Amino acid sequence: MGNSRGSSCDLMIQKVYIGALVLLLFQLSGCIKEDLDDCFRDYAFRVSFIYYGDGTTDIFPSKTESVQMYVFDTEGTYVDRYTYSGTSPNAFQGITLDLEPGSYDVICWSNVTGLSEITGGEGPLEDHALYSSPYLSGDPIENFDSLYFGRQRIIIPANREGEDTVYFSSAHINMEVYVEGLPSTWASRAVEDPQGWLVVRNVFVGYDFAGQVTGEVSDMYPAFVPTTQEDMMMSRFNLFRFNNQNRILIDIYNGEGRLAYTLDLSDFLAQHNINVEGVNEITVPVYIRFTGSGKVQVSVAPWGSEIVNPIV
Repeated sequence: MGNSRGSSCDLMIQKVYIGALVLLLFQLSGCIKEDLDDCFRDYAFRVSFIYYGDGTTDIFPSKTESVQMYVFDTEGTYVDRYTYSGTSPNAFQGITLDLEPGSYDVICWSNVTGLSEITGGEGPLEDHALYSSPYLSGDPIENFDSLYFGRQRIIIPANREGEDTVYFSSAHINMEVYVEGLPSTWASRAVEDPQGWLVVRNVFVGYDFAGQVTGEVSDMYPAFVPTTQEDMMMSRFNLFRFNNQNRILIDIYNGEGRLAYTLDLSDFLAQHNINVEGVNEITVPVYIRFTGSGKVQVSVAPWGSEIVNPIV
């Protein structure tokens, strides 16, 4: 009795399976003979992300933790937004877009964190921009994101298949400032003091969606901490892109809160033959030394970040 019921059940399952298979084959047959619009279809227009830095090898995965992609039509009307995180690094090598046939402008920002905010919502392209979040909220700016930017016009064909590439460029410059022998009781100043020990003035705080820095500038107060080398403090931070000729000033304060030295960054770059234009991956290392005679010596830091490390 038990075997009879089991055989009947197996036979029923086989009939359901065969029926489903026949239905699938019928649908596939319809895809071959009938209009493709009646078929199940996995659209596969892919967009790849590439960043060469200053070389010829793609280093995008090693520099990127996330991507925010905005899509606009050729009239600048908002179409869609995509966000990809570094938890799926393979996705960065080929993103599938679900868009109707047509031409689109794709704008991408990578490494956007809580330090940055993209404005514009679902408004037109001209209303979109990326700003420092503390700047928008009126809070002291301590750092900027290590941003990368890419823009590409893509064309989705009628069958929605194909591929294109968004090439990225750096939207930040790394800064390292080392200060040795600063006079007075400077190390006793409160860390919570927003004015800190170091103030960087006239820095750009935003980008438009063409990848150009905006005209707004502000001051920033990066962290200034002791290092493993005695009597030396340091600060590492990012700045949005600037040119060789710029108005950036770096003010150093002593332990009494008095201005001890001001570095003109434009003059520093010129005196030490440092070019920041047309270069993607660059660190500007500034070494400021207060001598016992009261003089100040300024040069390019002669060590790498592996040798002089912050104490945190």
